Amino acid sequence: GSSSTLDPLFDPTAEVALTGNTIHLKMTVIDYNETSLYPGLIANMWAFCAEPFETGDAYSAAALEYLTPLPTYAPHISQHQRETCSVPGPTIRAKQGDRVIVEFAHSHFHPHTIHWHGQFVDNEDDGVPGLTQQGVGGGSGVPSFTYDFIAKRPGTLCSHCHVDPQLHVMHGLY
Repeated sequence: GSSSTLDPLFDPTAEVALTGNTIHLKMTVIDYNETSLYPGLIANMWAFCAEPFETGDAYSAAALEYLTPLPTYAPHISQHQRETCSVPGPTIRAKQGDRVIVEFAHSHFHPHTIHWHGQFVDNEDDGVPGLTQQGVGGGSGVPSFTYDFIAKRPGTLCSHCHVDPQLHVMHGLY
């Protein structure tokens, strides 16, 4: 057990009971620019997309919730993207003690990362470019990155792109 006297909710060294379950996802970013959401309203957004890494992985599929599906009348958005992408990005519902693996790769023109806000992750999985990892894609020289951590901290926590977050979050990558 942990010898820390901190509340376990705020102690990254506190041990949690492992569930033995793994949520294994593949995630990407798509460009949703110049799409007419409604007559006269043009979106300049990006969307996180997520789906189980392996087809038929029911546990990983059940962990995903798509909050705002992309409109059906965007000609450059495929039906598959409409089902797996959203703004804000899909919610990942993990149980405390689940292992979360996210294979992140994209062909977007900007580099991106995923920062697991408030979740206790190892430094290399923290998603802060220039500090804990390089940006992924967008000519960064890093074509993909695998995030791998145990969901230790319970609660409603935000994830977002941490490359120029003031711009990338505003464009939909949260």
